[in-house]
Amino acid sequence: MLLQTMAWGYDWLHAYFTDEERETIKQALITRLEEIMHHLEVTVDLLANPLNSHGVRSIGSAVIPTCIALYNEYPKAREYIEYGIEYYATHYPPWGGEDGAWAEGPDYWNTQMAFLGESFDLLKSYTSINMFNKEFYKNTGDFPLYCMPVHSRRASFCDQSSIGDFPGLKLAYNIKHFAGVNNKPEYIWYYNQLKARDTEAHTKFYNFGWWDFGYDDLRFDYLWNDMPEVAPSNEPLLKVFPVTGWATFHSNMTNREEHIHMVYKCSPFGSISHSHGDQNAYTLHAFGDTLATITGYYGGFGVDMHIKWRRRTFSKNLPLFDGKGQYAENTTTKFDGVHQDRYCIEAGGKISDYDTESEVLFVEGDASTSYQFHNPDLESYKRKIWFAKGKVFVMRDTATLKTEQDLTWLLHTTFKTETATDSFQIIGENALLDVSFINDCTADLLSIDKVEGFGEVDPAEYADLEVHRHVEAKFKAKKEHEILTLLVPSKLNGPKTDVSYTLVDNTLTLTIDGEVVTIEL
Repeated sequence: MLLQTMAWGYDWLHAYFTDEERETIKQALITRLEEIMHHLEVTVDLLANPLNSHGVRSIGSAVIPTCIALYNEYPKAREYIEYGIEYYATHYPPWGGEDGAWAEGPDYWNTQMAFLGESFDLLKSYTSINMFNKEFYKNTGDFPLYCMPVHSRRASFCDQSSIGDFPGLKLAYNIKHFAGVNNKPEYIWYYNQLKARDTEAHTKFYNFGWWDFGYDDLRFDYLWNDMPEVAPSNEPLLKVFPVTGWATFHSNMTNREEHIHMVYKCSPFGSISHSHGDQNAYTLHAFGDTLATITGYYGGFGVDMHIKWRRRTFSKNLPLFDGKGQYAENTTTKFDGVHQDRYCIEAGGKISDYDTESEVLFVEGDASTSYQFHNPDLESYKRKIWFAKGKVFVMRDTATLKTEQDLTWLLHTTFKTETATDSFQIIGENALLDVSFINDCTADLLSIDKVEGFGEVDPAEYADLEVHRHVEAKFKAKKEHEILTLLVPSKLNGPKTDVSYTLVDNTLTLTIDGEVVTIEL
């Protein structure tokens, strides 16, 4: 950030400096530029090892603006601009693909796209090269639109400095940029929602030193200020990002009081970098409350809460097998073994099937390899989720193991919980979530327990912060598990969603507020 600021200042104020001042600043820019390029080309070797979050950002944030400022004064500036252009044209995006999603999650999409968009605008203005003509850039605005929904908190995945807040102002500017690039008026709707709400963005710690919102207003008013908004559809929908392994269900997307959505992840990128051990996990938001979430706080990369809770399967809405979760180690976790980043990738999953067109929408993921580092006896684990009438979710978890192992089915929340024999309820501020186990798995259900806290995390890290809770449903040890779950969100102070069901062999028949739906399991 400092180098970028110096480059702008050197360019804008060039005529006002003395020769001595100009030379001093130029040499400082060259020295720092060479340090960054050595890091990219030698230390990281970014073209051969593209999964380096900070190295990727440095091209847009530092290299391109500095080389433009020095282009006629430093012979290597052209070479380094060409390096950046080659990287963005050939190797980018390292964390996604044509679907437009970003495996590190929406907060890291936000910082990546901020620097990328700015540098692409500079390149287009300076060289007339349009870097946005790649399929990823055409689709990437869909990622925050659907996976960081306007109305929700704590409803997405990966490391998030903004956790607990609504999506913020910088995200609004970034998606507005892609509205202009790709003529997507739905992005303008998203921008307008965030811009109107986040009026105190300058006071939030995760914005300090990163963004100049006054400059953003100037730049965006000049570039992208003449497009009307179009609101997204309120009909039930499933948006899938198959390359990156994210998916999200929505209904009543534009109305906070009626909006129901689930964000789901089963990613081939596994737990690398800012991703977590959360393949086949989900969050569920309804009627203004994120009822099923990821608990804990993000105080920084490598702190106790991060390495002992947030990165771990323990903090997700996922099963544990024999108490074991997915591989989520990194260099900060003091893993009792030799950590390699390839283990994180090998612990990835994939979206194996989905249907975005039928009456009942569904997505299915295979997270078998995600658990196998810590649990080699697990042969297969799949999860399939159906969304019926834009109101009700049905979830099936199936697992096969070489040895008999128990299964602990987790659901995390920041709200109050109440448990019963084969069901439980989340009680939010605006909404309820009724969760019932509805197939033969109830014969194997040993207990449903309410649990509070963050495991072995140092309590000093969350002193004076709310302690979150989760439900643990424990099933007896078996070689094969099949758990069918019904998740019904309702308004707290309104008529409850009325659901009844019958299950005959592999046919589940639901009656939802008087309408009949059949699901072939």
